[in-house]
Amino acid sequence: MLNRMKKYGRFFLDYVNICGPKIGYIGGVYGTGNLGDEALRQSAAALFPQCTLLEFPRKKNLAKLAKLIFPVSNGLLSGGTLINQRALWLELTSIYMSAIRNFIVFGTGVGHPCFWPDRRKEWAGLLNQCRFVGVRGPLSAELLRDAGVKSVEVVGDPVLVFASDDFRTASQGYRHKLLGMNVGWDRWKQWGTEEKIYARAVKLASYAREAGWKVRWFIVSPADVEITIEIASASGTLDEICRIYTDAVRYIDLVKSCSVFVGTRLHSVVLATCSYVPSLALEYRPKCRDYMLSIDQGDFLIRTDMFDAGEAWNRILEIHDNREYFSKALYSSMKPLRELQIRKAQRLGDSILM
Repeated sequence: MLNRMKKYGRFFLDYVNICGPKIGYIGGVYGTGNLGDEALRQSAAALFPQCTLLEFPRKKNLAKLAKLIFPVSNGLLSGGTLINQRALWLELTSIYMSAIRNFIVFGTGVGHPCFWPDRRKEWAGLLNQCRFVGVRGPLSAELLRDAGVKSVEVVGDPVLVFASDDFRTASQGYRHKLLGMNVGWDRWKQWGTEEKIYARAVKLASYAREAGWKVRWFIVSPADVEITIEIASASGTLDEICRIYTDAVRYIDLVKSCSVFVGTRLHSVVLATCSYVPSLALEYRPKCRDYMLSIDQGDFLIRTDMFDAGEAWNRILEIHDNREYFSKALYSSMKPLRELQIRKAQRLGDSILM
């Protein structure tokens, strides 16, 4: 309660004191210690530096009050997988759009009906009123077009803004035979069973240790601490465990020294690719495929219900033996999307100033 009061107090002070352009921001559940949501909030500010992001309340009753007392002309939906996911995001978007004439969607993903109730038709009615609709990847765009959204573009995950333009600087200093790993489980909404996925993660980490590799574990959500330590202990790889919940830049600095990265949580992989570390994404939901396809890395996906530790280990060895080639290819595939994203954000931000 105290944290919420502080947040809304900051919102009030920002609204009153900021003289320049403001954007009412609807993002994910940032402020809860999940690195993905924190990185998305930071990336939205970086992509739209011309304006100040106002973090509008995420409670329906407060949202209705805020739109009346604190009117703004511009709105931004730019979090994780918000469209066609929890009903809350649809309700909040509807509330704010009724009072905001210039509304932009930038880089969010679309929840797949195989995991979420299908509300795409309701979303289509809102999105067709938006000034611009840009989504994370091609699967998200296809889901919206199929639902009747008239104009959709792929602008990539907003966290791509953290990737460096300088390939050499970003990729220097990696350690041979250092495997970065991340695991997580999310409210039973993923392919495969928790027990099997974790047993295979133990095997994979054990293969690395037995081959003389070091394993560096990355925990990006407090919910994953217990199981990560359990897997690391079972595989004899407890030496390096990094807990990073809010600092995307620090994560990038630590992950860039890995030879190869294997991750479950989407933004553990997104941030690893921002360092041009060749990465295998354990696809626990379609959103992982959505991102990897957006950067032409569809061959680097392993669905969690088909995750085989032996096959994954052989792939890691193949990547390691040709690490510079795969890293350069990753940079080359990300560069056009990053440049497109920056251009689009610049134009939209400038149009708000006008």
